Amino acid sequence: IFAPSHHHPMAARANLTVAEGLLAAFIDAQNTPSIRWIEAGIDQESIVQTGNGDAQGDVAEDFARLASSLNHESPAFIAFCVSEGVEEGNCARRWTFISWVPENSKVRSKMLFSSSRDDLKKALGAGYFSNEYFATDAHDMAWDTYTKSTRDLSGEEQPLSEVERLVKEEALLEKDTSTRSSAMAAIAFPIEDDVRAQIKEFLTGNVTVIELTLTTTETVGLGSAHSIEPSAVLGQISELVSNTEPRFLLVKHPNSSSDVAPTSTFFVYSCPEEAALRMKMTYSSAKSTIIAETAEEGIKIDKALEVNDTKDIEAAISSEATAQSADDSGGNAPLKHAASESKPRRPGKGRARLSTKMKFKPDLS
Repeated sequence: IFAPSHHHPMAARANLTVAEGLLAAFIDAQNTPSIRWIEAGIDQESIVQTGNGDAQGDVAEDFARLASSLNHESPAFIAFCVSEGVEEGNCARRWTFISWVPENSKVRSKMLFSSSRDDLKKALGAGYFSNEYFATDAHDMAWDTYTKSTRDLSGEEQPLSEVERLVKEEALLEKDTSTRSSAMAAIAFPIEDDVRAQIKEFLTGNVTVIELTLTTTETVGLGSAHSIEPSAVLGQISELVSNTEPRFLLVKHPNSSSDVAPTSTFFVYSCPEEAALRMKMTYSSAKSTIIAETAEEGIKIDKALEVNDTKDIEAAISSEATAQSADDSGGNAPLKHAASESKPRRPGKGRARLSTKMKFKPDLS
């Protein structure tokens, strides 16, 4: 008899990677009403897309088509959309996460799918899924069985509870791939010794720019370190940073006011649009951890910025430095948002995108 699945905390994790193609396909499906479901399977050490189905009828008819297409000897994960089209107000499409694990599956396959289910949901964005469904045979994949076992009754509009409303809002926030990973739990990335050495030089003023990377062994590595006169940093910084991969930067910039310290320290998260999706997710997840770890090393960050183009770093720092000099509270104000400034269009490239900038005071307690 079918019953909704429950995650067992003690189950071993398979630690499989989620293919970028699968992540991209699911993100695209949020604005593609013609996609009814996306199917995924395990290929060696990765979870990959193995198929998809178009919306050809109503939800019940398409669910029946999905059921008839499933392999009864091989497990699969299916993200099935129970919304009709894209809902008004740009609300996120509602999805059910289906774990199809037929009885005839090999034991090893059953174990792999069971241990990687939660990791896949987390990678895709748990906020997209209004419920989870576990099926092992044709009876479980009958529409009547599904509707009796879940609260998503044929996609009909129902009054939203407070929890359901928050789930929808979370899903909307996760639509942007550069911010979707911020909903993931922060990942611990220890700082390597050469980074610590450069941080000491940064604290003494001998180094004014540090570029940080994330290594394949999940540590914070040194990309580069530069001794540039603070007043000349902005003229060179965009040429020092990768324009194809995410990076974290620590930058010293001179203060114009005599009432504050000679320089301010900026933390910049540079995440180019063309960077690989999985890399964006990893860097975004590590950002808060790295800010905290650099604070533990003695660095007091005055501003935390985020840009999607290395050419915008100069404008972002200049804008914040100007705002800081005009701010009576200096760098000691509580965390708050500052309005982004509009910029003239760059020839041939449209408007430069500068993300929301924040005033940041690390908590060293």
